Amino acid sequence: MLHALLLAAAVVSAPADTIHLVLVATTDVHGHATDWDYVSDRPFPGGLSRAATVVDSLRARYPGQVIVLDAGDLIEGEPFADYYARAEPRDPNPLVEAMNLIGYDVATPGNHEFDFGLPVFGRAVAAATFRYVSGNIYVSGNVRGLPGDTLEFPPYVVVTRNGIRVGVAGFTTPGVMVWSRKAVRGRVRVAPIVESAARILPAMRRESDLVVAVVHGGMEEASSYDTAGVGPENPSAAFAIQP
Repeated sequence: MLHALLLAAAVVSAPADTIHLVLVATTDVHGHATDWDYVSDRPFPGGLSRAATVVDSLRARYPGQVIVLDAGDLIEGEPFADYYARAEPRDPNPLVEAMNLIGYDVATPGNHEFDFGLPVFGRAVAAATFRYVSGNIYVSGNVRGLPGDTLEFPPYVVVTRNGIRVGVAGFTTPGVMVWSRKAVRGRVRVAPIVESAARILPAMRRESDLVVAVVHGGMEEASSYDTAGVGPENPSAAFAIQP
């Protein structure tokens, strides 16, 4: 559940020009609001309820220094999530409500956010008290009043902790264009990550003291689809070394 936990270690007698920040990120929650596996009917070693305990502990230990992020695949993947997406939709979506209560700061969509269609995803995002960012999800048609071929979300936000400006950008694997093509065709375009990042990073760096990218995609594994006209599924390693 807590696939990425980045802690800047506290240093005894640290120099006066240093500061301590804690960045904690979840990814691939896949509908697990609680620590129960409803398919196997047994405890699940994850879930947002467990994440809440970790985040609360970090905030108690490092007050005013914690930033909480999510890298996507939130609202699909478990019967709990499926029920509230298909059978009994509610606002806010229970997964988003849990993240609101935990106090997430920033999230980016995963490819499975599109599985129930754009209306379900749009309702979930609308209820979030945290900020969604994406530097490579574009509106192709007139979606929610946005003109065509504009970014659906802000490409990044700047979160301030202890006077430090932390720029957080988000990117989603372009595999959405293959796996969810029926849902997004003519309405949403997910552009290649590396090229999209090149257009965003310079401005974010100017506005930030520290730059963080939340990427829903692997490091450098081969793509599971023909990338012609779509872009690689797992380009994070190439993206990370961009100047």
